[in-house]
Amino acid sequence: MHIPKIVFEPVPLEKNIEFVKWAYFQSDNSLDIHSYTINCFPELGNNREDASEEEIYEIIEKVVTEVYNKNISKINSEILRYSEIWKKYNDLYFNSLSKYLNVEWPDKDICCNVGIMPVCPRYLDSFDFCISVDTPSDEVIRVFAHECCHFLWFEKIKELYPNIPRREYDSPYNAWQYSEMVVDPILNSNEIKSVTGVSEKAYDSFYNIKDNDGNYLMDVLKDIYNSNISIEDKIINGYDYICSVLGD
Repeated sequence: MHIPKIVFEPVPLEKNIEFVKWAYFQSDNSLDIHSYTINCFPELGNNREDASEEEIYEIIEKVVTEVYNKNISKINSEILRYSEIWKKYNDLYFNSLSKYLNVEWPDKDICCNVGIMPVCPRYLDSFDFCISVDTPSDEVIRVFAHECCHFLWFEKIKELYPNIPRREYDSPYNAWQYSEMVVDPILNSNEIKSVTGVSEKAYDSFYNIKDNDGNYLMDVLKDIYNSNISIEDKIINGYDYICSVLGD
């Protein structure tokens, strides 16, 4: 069985800029990406309310380029630090996750791009994700476990639900929301938490959703994943349940 390795590289400047452009204009209530962007680049909080999108893009290019170039040496040193943190978890975590989900890893490695990022985007098709500099050690482990869980999770989803279109693996579709919810029961399971030693939470907004009986969706989902049934039944029962609550 293939066990992937994480390969570390700097986020290319252009990719860093383009992601910040996207993040600046996000208004999804499940994760306030715009606010995270302003926290990461405070200068962007001074934009005029009547500034055009083109003007804001120009400002973002200037600000991100300056911050990125100022932090080139830090980006490279963080690559070494993150690599050192993760190396003792890599094989055991990926093997444990494969056993938990009962699916094998594809025959390719995962790329972690380090840059100046407001949040940690992942790219399912290319098996890569991003993380920002100055991330504390426990958070590094949590982010790596979280993002890499998604890569294998969707391999399992392809197996169980081959007719779900690829676009529904992304926001705002149910398949995407489900993938973000299950990180709680999966990464907090005894099998996985005993490896990473860190706790995980889904987006805060998910914990406020109730079903028609007044039960909190996340509580019911965790009960399903804590039950003594196969992982396939857990996934199917969980997906049926969240679709009944969220609608098709």
